[in-house]
Amino acid sequence: MLTADTESDKLLTVRSLSTADDRRVEIEAVAVEVFSARGFYATTTTEVATAAGISQSYLYKLYPDKTSLFVAALDHGSDRLATLLSQRLKANSDAQRALGSVVDEIADDWSLLRFLIHAICASTEPAIREAVQRCYAKQFQVIRDGSSLDDEAIRRYFADSLLLNAMRSVGATELKAPWARALARL
Repeated sequence: MLTADTESDKLLTVRSLSTADDRRVEIEAVAVEVFSARGFYATTTTEVATAAGISQSYLYKLYPDKTSLFVAALDHGSDRLATLLSQRLKANSDAQRALGSVVDEIADDWSLLRFLIHAICASTEPAIREAVQRCYAKQFQVIRDGSSLDDEAIRRYFADSLLLNAMRSVGATELKAPWARALARL
């Protein structure tokens, strides 16, 4: 006979079915990874569904088309960045150091960085362009609300972040050439 203290009961209590919202978060994280490899135009929804461990028909129940999936993945990445920015700004009274720690930490998330480059490249698609704009607006607002930095300092953070992303994308951070060392050093 099973009691509330048995391992079986504990497992049954802990196990819960995934809601559509929970699955969306999981799928969007996987989509960032999958789209980061080849971008919006070269990646298929079948690849995303397979990587997420779901059927393509279920993917289309959650997202009506590939653009909607990409936009949702971009919003997911944007939320991650905004959360990280907010946490670092709250934890460090020196806003410049806080932003530097974000640049260092996000540099380790290569899939998100590549995904953001692909999003910029796909911004000829109106819905993706709007999502990229929302991403920048959200990050800007988090920095403005969480620090006393002026617009020039915030612009510098974005410029340095984009340059580091570009340098990492082309492998310049691994080179010893003078141009690479100068441009990849932030």
